[in-house]
Amino acid sequence: MIDPKDIIRSAKMCLKHDIIPQYSFMIGLPGEEKNEMMETLKLIDKLVKLSSKVQILGPQAFRPYPGSELYEECVMSGWKAPETLYEWSDLVENELNYLTVQNFPWVKHKDFVESMEAYVRFGAHNIKSALGSTVSSNKLLKLSFILLCKLRWKLKFFNWPVEFKLAKKFVSK
Repeated sequence: MIDPKDIIRSAKMCLKHDIIPQYSFMIGLPGEEKNEMMETLKLIDKLVKLSSKVQILGPQAFRPYPGSELYEECVMSGWKAPETLYEWSDLVENELNYLTVQNFPWVKHKDFVESMEAYVRFGAHNIKSALGSTVSSNKLLKLSFILLCKLRWKLKFFNWPVEFKLAKKFVSK
């Protein structure tokens, strides 16, 4: 297991030597509690406060794949895994359905997990960085969403992600 202190130390070492540190995070694992996910967010917060150069990917929702250690645990939780290569092909072809945590019975806080990548991307980073994201939208709408995300990030209040759900309907990636 990686200690968060080691991650912070690695970021500081990278920054000291003009290396841009990039970290990828995952949440929504089987058995993961909300307080554990909040610990991940605390670590992300510490990293982005070190420098605007620190790059954060995710946190992405955990997705099961055959052969992974948690795959059987996901199946035992009630997830219906594809049984044939053809079914896997159909699933991947309609990737958005596979990527949504709404189909994952082991995730207790589905809205929280689903919205967190957006709240980190637009709330944890500076406004200039968030505006530069690849999400295409009207600039005023994007700025409004960013400001709401920044407020949520600052307050660490992620219940009822109404603006996230609206953005999903009206914004193209």
